[in-house]
Amino acid sequence: MSRGFLLFTLVSFLVTPYVTAQVNLTYPSNVPDGVVYVDDNYFGISWELQVVNLIMGNSPDAIPVPLQNYLKNVRARMSNPLRMRIGGNSLDNSYYVPTQVPMINGTVDNVNYTPITYGPIFLDTIVRLGDIIGGSQWDVGLGLIHVADGNNTVNLAVTAAQKLGNRLDAFLLGNEPDLYSSHGLRPGQANYTVQNYIDDYANILGQIHSIPELVNVPMGGPTICCFWDLYTLLTNGYLGAFRAYLKYLTIQHYPQNNCFNTTPTFDLGYFTNHANVVGLSTWNIQGVQVAQQAGLNVSMSEFNSVSCGGYPGVSNTFGALLWTIDYVLQLASLGYTSAYIHTREPGVTYNLFDPPAANLDQNTPGWTTGAPYHSLLFVTEALHSAAGGMAVVDVQAPSPTTAANSVAAYALYPTPNPSIARMPPTRFVIINYAANGPLNFTFNQNNTGVYPTTGGIMSIGTVTVKQLTAASLTTNANITWAGQVVDGGGNMQGAVTNTTVTGCGGATGCTISVPGPGAVVVYLDGPDSSISNAPSTAGPNGADPSASETSTDEVPAASFDPGYLNGKARHRNAKWMISQSSFTALTTMPSTLDNFDDPQQPDSLFLLAFTSRLPLQTYSQNPSARSSLSSMESTELEDRRYSLFGPDADETPAQTGQSILPVWPEELQYAEETSSASPRRPVLPELRLPVTPVHAKFGEAEDTAPQSPTRAKIWITKTARKIFLARKVV
Repeated sequence: MSRGFLLFTLVSFLVTPYVTAQVNLTYPSNVPDGVVYVDDNYFGISWELQVVNLIMGNSPDAIPVPLQNYLKNVRARMSNPLRMRIGGNSLDNSYYVPTQVPMINGTVDNVNYTPITYGPIFLDTIVRLGDIIGGSQWDVGLGLIHVADGNNTVNLAVTAAQKLGNRLDAFLLGNEPDLYSSHGLRPGQANYTVQNYIDDYANILGQIHSIPELVNVPMGGPTICCFWDLYTLLTNGYLGAFRAYLKYLTIQHYPQNNCFNTTPTFDLGYFTNHANVVGLSTWNIQGVQVAQQAGLNVSMSEFNSVSCGGYPGVSNTFGALLWTIDYVLQLASLGYTSAYIHTREPGVTYNLFDPPAANLDQNTPGWTTGAPYHSLLFVTEALHSAAGGMAVVDVQAPSPTTAANSVAAYALYPTPNPSIARMPPTRFVIINYAANGPLNFTFNQNNTGVYPTTGGIMSIGTVTVKQLTAASLTTNANITWAGQVVDGGGNMQGAVTNTTVTGCGGATGCTISVPGPGAVVVYLDGPDSSISNAPSTAGPNGADPSASETSTDEVPAASFDPGYLNGKARHRNAKWMISQSSFTALTTMPSTLDNFDDPQQPDSLFLLAFTSRLPLQTYSQNPSARSSLSSMESTELEDRRYSLFGPDADETPAQTGQSILPVWPEELQYAEETSSASPRRPVLPELRLPVTPVHAKFGEAEDTAPQSPTRAKIWITKTARKIFLARKVV
């Protein structure tokens, strides 16, 4: 295999004139055999159930605007739904109460084994949060500690599957079972063994599979963290018993803990050493390789710098941020397909972000952005690809003798183009842990790049560089990514600053600087132009006092799989919940949409939930912020009907007028009902967008396409009334 070359120059700023040292870096010119390609949503967020209400609010209607903005920033940098996991020790040891109205009842503790109770509104809230930010997929923990009360676990699984629908990525059964004995969670049992765990897993999995809708639900495990050897667990029966049901092999691991208020073994110096990152990533590597050979996705379902909340001076620093980037890319280079950074209640040192107080008003400004949050922006943008995943290769960068193990470098390779069997790298990530100045490196004519869209090899002439910077390894302030900072409302402030370097294809090459400390993404292919900052609120300290989740500038369409409509979904004809804010409708998904009188077919309530995800048109030349059905002209109604159901036979192409009105079910608002015969009329948000309408054509039954302005109004009014009645029931 041929190898390319980059020339590094370290510049050390001393009291005396700086000394320059040169370091050569080699990298494979083609992606090596066996490397796993990861999607751009590889890096996700793990939430502790016990405290989720302290971050997300107590209901779907109370999700803080700053939280929405923080997550939108990450979602905007990927082409896939944002991965999130909810679980932890608190879920494993707690009880789901289907009739409980409050999200969480119980107290917060550091070790997270104090039992709580939680109600279904937590599922409504995470669904709503994911839809607000533009799409999410969830790994949901299921309890294994109370194995004698498996019915409680099954009840949660049924409800979660219904409410999340295709947002459900997998259930993770149990959490850190290798700690059950040492934490006193198996009283009367001196040693909780691997075989005991396999028996418990089989017991609860069998109860889950007794529910027809859950027979094929994707599962994950064993989610061990500390004491058990993964290879022994897998080869002593776990893999043989459960391989057919597992989507993920899950483990979670921290370098050290702060669970008992003791001084951690490692200070910040441990985290700013690339050799330590490599060593940590190989924990249980033999078992990871066995899982990969069995065709399983391997997930680091929870990690951070120091378990049980972090440690001051370590977890809340720029150094820990650089370590996080290094660690998740190192895991990707070893074949992990996902990794989740853990976050907890307000005030915890390693958190991604913190609200200003426990009393969360959804418009509260003044949130604190934790240093680790920026790792999500950096890694997700580095891996962003609309045309497949990226392979990550540690190129084993040597470090200058003055700063051992202070450099980490990764080459990123795009998914192969059909015309090219193997692709050269299109990006590099370079991390400089040294705090004594920038690291300079040179591209020259020996390097080649690639345009992934065409597959054509080119000589590098120009590269683009994005920098992650801060004043020191120990700071948590004024961290910039591509020239921007994150304010207390979760908004990206300032203009994006990319550095363009030309002349890189010449004999002498070009020099690119990596700040010290800092990190860069070097784009040989150019940053994806589709990446942009998410829409955000505006106002004092980043929060808009008049904002709510339904008045956000842009709310992308909810996640929805059309496969459910044509019978291609995994759970055909299973009952699923469509939940948008307080609007919830329970319906039965059909295999076809032919006979609307058939009780197995959806009624117009479901049709509206589906078709309203399509753009709606209006000919109006004077669009207002809101336009009520009660004041619509017949032509407006007909135009909206047209965009849903296609033209009538007598309509001409000239009648395809061209203002677009996107409508989302969660944005339907209702006036007070004035009489029993008059339904609340929806108020629809109006916006002009350059979107081509999608036409959905249905049959000629009662609830299908209205063929006149009068019938259009009857059809919409009747459908709105059904929504109103559904809201009253819920």
